[in-house]
Amino acid sequence: MASKSFAVVVCHGSYHTPAPYQALVNALSEKGIETYCPQRPTCDLSQLNVGNPNNPDFDRKAPPGGYPLPADDAAEIGLLLDKLIAKGKSVLLAGHSSGGWVAAEAAQNSRQAPVRAREGTTGGVIGIFFIGAFIVPDGQS
Repeated sequence: MASKSFAVVVCHGSYHTPAPYQALVNALSEKGIETYCPQRPTCDLSQLNVGNPNNPDFDRKAPPGGYPLPADDAAEIGLLLDKLIAKGKSVLLAGHSSGGWVAAEAAQNSRQAPVRAREGTTGGVIGIFFIGAFIVPDGQS
């Protein structure tokens, strides 16, 4: 039985959505591990002015206000971390490909478990698992 005070946050790679990671999220959840894989803004076609996300046109102009930046990805993960840490959760970040940078950037000192423990608070980031492998969906090659 997994601990109720532990969670995993998966930071997906560039040009991905959370969909390819759903099997991992489900497998960990079935083991009682609270798991999340939020959509990174820089990979969200609805924010990139590509027209139809099912048939994107990458030759279109930038959206009003510009494209999301990598810092927006780290901020998105940071918001989730803050919610989990506020509940006293120990969080393992798992960063696939460029999601490794996002995980490392989001794991600021103030969110790290050892720093929080010295301050007398519970929860925080306990580590980052860097995943460098290419993920191939079932039935694909």
